[in-house]
Amino acid sequence: MILKNSRPIFRVLTIIAVFLTSMSLLLANTQKTPADSGKKNLKTVFVKKILPEEISTELLYPAEVGSTINAVVLAEAAGMVTITKGEIGNTVKRGDVLASIQQNDPLYQYRPLMVKASVSGIINSVLPSSGQMVNKGERLFTIIDPNRISMKIEVPQGDLPLFRVNMIGEIQLSSSNGVKDNNDSNFFVAVKGITPLIDPATGTAMVELRLLPNKQPQSQLGKTLKNTPLIGSLLFVRFKANQRQSIFINEESVTYHGKKTFTLLLDGKSKVKKVEVTLGERNRGRVEILSGVKSGEILIEKSSDKIAEGEEVTVTSNL
Repeated sequence: MILKNSRPIFRVLTIIAVFLTSMSLLLANTQKTPADSGKKNLKTVFVKKILPEEISTELLYPAEVGSTINAVVLAEAAGMVTITKGEIGNTVKRGDVLASIQQNDPLYQYRPLMVKASVSGIINSVLPSSGQMVNKGERLFTIIDPNRISMKIEVPQGDLPLFRVNMIGEIQLSSSNGVKDNNDSNFFVAVKGITPLIDPATGTAMVELRLLPNKQPQSQLGKTLKNTPLIGSLLFVRFKANQRQSIFINEESVTYHGKKTFTLLLDGKSKVKKVEVTLGERNRGRVEILSGVKSGEILIEKSSDKIAEGEEVTVTSNL
């Protein structure tokens, strides 16, 4: 009898307990401050101060190393050659006797004709050998001067307007295995002359370079085999053109809407500002900004989620 009468009381108590629990949860939610609610919804951005940097267009060309002195000594008469001083690698002075030719013409009473060096330098090649018969006008020796180095490069027609006389370039000499080390020497070259004609077969023009006396005097070049441009070797010469100060940003910081391009800046301390920009050159994931932003402005590089213009955000990067 007692159990039957107690069931309505339990039901009432259960309803009251559920009601009180709901009211407690509602009261706890209403006690949160607006600041707490706002912080939860703010998106995080990573920013960077925009600063101009030195940029240039790099031009790299293979260069053939040669000598400005490359004399050919010819036989002035027909006859048998006898080599005297004309051996490969010998250093000679102008007027030194290199060989003699026993003339076959009885008009000269078979007297030997002295073959002399026409310039000072080093004998680079000897074509005949002693006892060999040669004809008049035949090539006997070549003489070069390794201390007077010149270089030539082939420049494509499109790059030719970037070149001017006395423009400076740099070559890097590496060790024999091709690996650069700290002992490698840098040499600089200057444009000596530019041909006005374009080769129709290659679409290039010849540009002659001269080696500048940089870390070593030019008189020493060619005497030291290590870390020096050897005549006949193939090197690479690097030039810098269009040197200027400009602004570059990551390509992922640029958005596209039709034909227009935009990027996002930080307006004030925490608001997003959308600006239209004009793009220039691209290089390794970065793009040049020709107009639309200024030095000192704060660029939004990345964000934790999509953000819109005027939206308030949280900045985590140090400026």
